[in-house]
Amino acid sequence: MADVAKNLLSIATPAFWRQKYANWRARRFDQRHGIETSVVVPVDELRDVDQALARHAVHYEPSTLPKFERAMRQLTIEFSRYTFIDYGSGKGRVLLLAARYPFRRVIGVEMSAALNLAAAANIAAYERRNPLQSRIELVAGDARNLAVPDEDLVAYFYNPFDEVVLRAVWDKLRASIMRRPRSLFVVYVNPMHRRLFDDSNELRCIYDEPAVVVYRANFS
Repeated sequence: MADVAKNLLSIATPAFWRQKYANWRARRFDQRHGIETSVVVPVDELRDVDQALARHAVHYEPSTLPKFERAMRQLTIEFSRYTFIDYGSGKGRVLLLAARYPFRRVIGVEMSAALNLAAAANIAAYERRNPLQSRIELVAGDARNLAVPDEDLVAYFYNPFDEVVLRAVWDKLRASIMRRPRSLFVVYVNPMHRRLFDDSNELRCIYDEPAVVVYRANFS
């Protein structure tokens, strides 16, 4: 009886129904566009990833549409001036969502060649049915090696890797912004290591909830 009561209490919570709604929207998004972005992939199934890099990785799990949309509402920007980068772009769901906005361009960097191929297939399938407002570029490899574009940026992270890699990526972003001052927004979903950004003198938190944090640095 105690287990039954516990289960009944869990499905009575707002969090339970928010997750159910998010899962329903994800399935509908995939079905409508003839793509597959929803199936979780554990790190140990990504056999094309070097073990030295895989130990810093987090399993593939896509951002939910509601969390992405809440984050995007905080970006009161002229989208055409900004390049959007998804660090750990997986099967491309966030890239497709971002490319529905008129960004200058959308870049996804992903350590797994297999996930990058899945993203390319999803993008092609999506574009057969719907026009995108932004060009999507896929980059395979270690996010620490990505050349940061000299453009106004939105950097998106859905807890893609551990603090070691996140720190290195942030150090590279920060160095680029300091070298060529310009506008930067950091969107951090499921912010497990947000201390890195909270402790930065270059960033100001403009939106804060348990699952989504948005920061702004403006040197332009």
